[in-house]
Amino acid sequence: MLVSLDRKLRRAHIGINNGTGLAELLADFSLIECTIPHTIIFDWTHASANLTLEKREDYLPGGFGFHPTDLLTEEIAALAQFIGQYGDAGHQLRARLPHEDTKIGAFFQRMKLGEVLRRLGIQVEGIGVCEEEGAEDDITRRTLIPLQFVTVTADGTPDFRAINSLRRNIEATFNGALEGDRDLANRLTSVVSEAVDNMVEYAGGGIVAGLYYPRVGEVEITLINRCGGFGGSEADDQLEALLSAVERALDKDGPGGNGIRELMNLADAAFGTVRLSSGPASLLIAPDGTMQTVVDNLGFPPPGARVTLVLQLLPGKEYLPTLTKESLLKIVQRGLACVREGVC
Repeated sequence: MLVSLDRKLRRAHIGINNGTGLAELLADFSLIECTIPHTIIFDWTHASANLTLEKREDYLPGGFGFHPTDLLTEEIAALAQFIGQYGDAGHQLRARLPHEDTKIGAFFQRMKLGEVLRRLGIQVEGIGVCEEEGAEDDITRRTLIPLQFVTVTADGTPDFRAINSLRRNIEATFNGALEGDRDLANRLTSVVSEAVDNMVEYAGGGIVAGLYYPRVGEVEITLINRCGGFGGSEADDQLEALLSAVERALDKDGPGGNGIRELMNLADAAFGTVRLSSGPASLLIAPDGTMQTVVDNLGFPPPGARVTLVLQLLPGKEYLPTLTKESLLKIVQRGLACVREGVC
């Protein structure tokens, strides 16, 4: 949220709290005369410990509630895009992060938020939080993938060391969570690795982050492409292109669907939830195949396509629905028809 904007002093203060995401930051940037040098402060001290509250006493497997990686990667993608567009305008960019001795500050430190901001050329300082921290953390939470750029050079060569590190972290987590089910662990690792490979090959790199909650057996992974989407220039066109890509993925005789079929099969195996986004259009696919579409018609282009994958890895099979792939396919196809025609 744009806390203050002094046009005379050319100084902007943007507060980033628990609900800040891509759309809000891009809207904030649109209010600043970005071609004129400003001092811009990005203030994460407005976030509270509730950001890391993952005790989930009323936990619903496969539910798509609040997921920190979803918002953190969107925030970094928005900043990276802003710097890419207006990096030569002479802006002084500063970030305020909570001290590491606070709950929220420790979480940001483990996610390497400050390190990523410095890499973007933003000056970072640590100060206290704006609100008293009264929330209780899930102390079992582990950082699966700290905020990490997947970079690609001008000739298309990726950072292989970073990619190999990503794969090792993902493989170790899945193997540990699914002890005794090595086949499923290998499938999980393979699909996520394929998503990273697609990011390198088709999107010029991007940003990845992931968390693991052993107490509830959940993994969340978010990937945001540096550029590119599923097509379309206007918001409605981009939603149509996204729906078409999912339909192609569900057509076993079709040409594929940008890896979506593999993601959905993975979600099916682990009672997971997938959020796919292209431009301002998002499609949320729940474990039972129901769908929800969201379109943030911002009036200016966001970064490339995005995917958040939430997987339920608890081994207790009694928690899982008795859905066959055929029945799940029919449910998803009905959901697509509902979204398109507005009649369920």
